Amino acid sequence: MQITFAPLMLLLPLLASAILVSADKRRHMFDNPHAKRAHIDHLGRRDTSKNGMPYPTAGTTIPSQIPQVWRDKLKQAEDSGKIPKLPSSKTNMQTGLSVYPTGTSDRDLCAWTNTQCIPQGAISEAPAKVVGMAVDDGPVTDAIASVSPIVQEHKVSMSHFLIGSQIMWDVPAMNTLVQMQPPQHLCSHSFTHTYMTNHSNEQVVADLGWSMQLIYDYSGYIPMYWRPPSGDVDNRVVAIAKEVLGMQLVMWNRDTFDWCTLDDGSIFKGGGCEGVTKDKYAKDIDSWVNSGQGIVPLAHEARKSSAPYFKMLIEKAIAKGYSVGPIPHAQSLPWYQNANDASQKGTAPAQDSILPTKQPFTITDKGSAATGGVQWGDYKQSSSAGTVAGNTTKANHTSLPAGPITTGANHSHTSSASTTTSTSGSTTSGSSTSSGSSSSNGSAAGPTTSPSPSGGVVATLDGASVAAAFFAASLAAAVAFNL
Repeated sequence: MQITFAPLMLLLPLLASAILVSADKRRHMFDNPHAKRAHIDHLGRRDTSKNGMPYPTAGTTIPSQIPQVWRDKLKQAEDSGKIPKLPSSKTNMQTGLSVYPTGTSDRDLCAWTNTQCIPQGAISEAPAKVVGMAVDDGPVTDAIASVSPIVQEHKVSMSHFLIGSQIMWDVPAMNTLVQMQPPQHLCSHSFTHTYMTNHSNEQVVADLGWSMQLIYDYSGYIPMYWRPPSGDVDNRVVAIAKEVLGMQLVMWNRDTFDWCTLDDGSIFKGGGCEGVTKDKYAKDIDSWVNSGQGIVPLAHEARKSSAPYFKMLIEKAIAKGYSVGPIPHAQSLPWYQNANDASQKGTAPAQDSILPTKQPFTITDKGSAATGGVQWGDYKQSSSAGTVAGNTTKANHTSLPAGPITTGANHSHTSSASTTTSTSGSTTSGSSTSSGSSSSNGSAAGPTTSPSPSGGVVATLDGASVAAAFFAASLAAAVAFNL
């Protein structure tokens, strides 16, 4: 297909990415059909954000400019010791592992890609008989068309982890998601969908901040939850997201492998998809729901072929008496930084800033308990009422009703890939530790009115490393070669 967005300087990394992508153990992060947008490029595109700055170019390298207030907030967090002084990584393309400088301690890093360590405070599990329904990689028009009937039929809200570049490429899908009923929960999956631990501190702020800005500009809601692309995260990145941007990390504890199924029904060969079939998936879901354990799935909405998989999960879970809803619904957590849930209009922050105004809460139990697992900070546990299909329901902090949850009664789920925490003080080589296998993505949505600019001072980021630029081009490579 024709490349309309990639600068000439990216052609070499694009080609290299296309060659190397088949060797990446997390191959599915490149499979999303973000390229299929020629018919919507001209619709609803906004050039200036509410912070007064032009949006970054979709599909290119990590954003090189950020508002000065974001940069100031980062420096404040660094100076106060809230950001660990840990190095960024480079990714070994043969193994898929994150390589840190020799002498860097696994214990200090808690790098999920290498050890599947779940950082402290992450939402990585769900209470018994609860599904924290989350889908990544949107918004995509074809996929949204498949998702909409499912949420309407079962009257269920889900958490959508959205990619900033994809929002810019598919504005109609974003608007559809924002306006969908029941209301959907909008979260960040970064702007570039690249490996977060490769980034410098400022690049982490830029990558997450611009995805948050787009979600806010299109929906009026400031995201509170994020998922790292491919699960690539460590303690440094977690601290930046939380202390600078007020974002809570969400992982997963069940991988649907929906990303292995292509739109023609065939199974992708390689990348961990060996042995994946729809029958095997059905058996896996039966095992999950028969156990009664909480479920936070890794699922996707980047292509329509994924929809039958999470539809099956929703239906089988409800049949077994599970409560199904978005990530915040198990512990009465707020949906957004500026609204308890989607029944409330997002409060307009001062000067349209996405930066947090409250001390973030802290998850202390990975989200596995319905109560008692939250240190609330400046937030307080709410029991706000919401409306589902004309009926008023209220959050229950000790037990949840079976069936779908569509109210803003905010209960939280969490996810954990494989909660093996590295406790050895050994150094990380990127070659001796076990590789994380699954990848995740984000989602977002937007209103029909155009954002009004407000003042903002531009600050230029430090030059991107070769590794960061290379992986920032990976998503664009998938688009260019229709991978």
